[in-house]
Amino acid sequence: MDIEKMGGGEIYAKYLVLMKRSYLLTPFSNKHKSALDYYSVDGAANWGHDIFHYCRKNILEDIINSKRLRFSDIRFLNDTTEFEEAVRILRIAVERKKSSMDKELYDILTDKDVLDEIKSYSQRYPFYPPINKNRDIDAVKPICRVYTCSFSMDGDLLSMWNYYAQRDEGVSINFTELKDHMKTTEKVKIIWGRIWYTEEDKSQCIEALLEDVATLFSEIPDKKCREEMVQEVLISTINNMRVFMKHEKYKTEEEYRAVLIVPEEVIDNNGLPDGYTQGYKQRNIDKPYIDVPFDLKSITNIIINPYGDFDSINADMEDWLQKQNLNDIRIWKSNIPMRKY
Repeated sequence: MDIEKMGGGEIYAKYLVLMKRSYLLTPFSNKHKSALDYYSVDGAANWGHDIFHYCRKNILEDIINSKRLRFSDIRFLNDTTEFEEAVRILRIAVERKKSSMDKELYDILTDKDVLDEIKSYSQRYPFYPPINKNRDIDAVKPICRVYTCSFSMDGDLLSMWNYYAQRDEGVSINFTELKDHMKTTEKVKIIWGRIWYTEEDKSQCIEALLEDVATLFSEIPDKKCREEMVQEVLISTINNMRVFMKHEKYKTEEEYRAVLIVPEEVIDNNGLPDGYTQGYKQRNIDKPYIDVPFDLKSITNIIINPYGDFDSINADMEDWLQKQNLNDIRIWKSNIPMRKY
């Protein structure tokens, strides 16, 4: 498949744009039209400015001692269904548009082999140019793995405390502008985004993609190129979009996610950036992870869970933080009232 057959450089440029476009702001764009909304406290421009990581005290100590955050292989998430949400909604959206869709395009979008590839955990690295010096679009398809680190947009949620405050050990770490304090390279990227939960929001993301795919499809003159280019866009975009979609029953988490995308060749050749470490968490099965360095000055506050003895925990933590020369981190008590049983 070459550029001439796909319709020339202009069509190829549109294809490249779609390969890299994020559709995750679509629900926001449909609901909020003004720049004032965009830059408001809850606006998309501020998502990720202040985020929270719930964990136990011993994990907090590990994070501060190592100056690293752990990104776990997405194949081993606690919710084994979440990586399938986007595929499920894609099927529904395609069927909903079937009557107004070109039959050839419908067949491409519902091809079983393509859907099976999307459902697999191995995906194409989206940041390499998808064409080589010989103008061969099929030659450059490095496979990547996806690792994720979860945060919340709210640092004082009862649902999260109930999960992380076992034995009164839960804390919520407030990171400010963490994006600016984590190093990446040309071949190792971190993408950030909030999680979408409702059927409406997830559908809007998928349908915006399908509209662009239909436009691209109509402009490609060669049938084989139409099939391959649509499939490439679909596989790449859905694979990267689905990391930010979960079932609505998890909405109380208000999750904001950092996603580490690494080509397998980088890992195999020990090409991770300086300070990155790779390992396996061993239980019943080896679970790969990558620890990513960050600047400790991005930790601004620590919230103590509502169940423990705050005065005692606060005194111990203040003393420990001072020994680490982290005097600027403030410690707060959860605002959730303690229940008496």
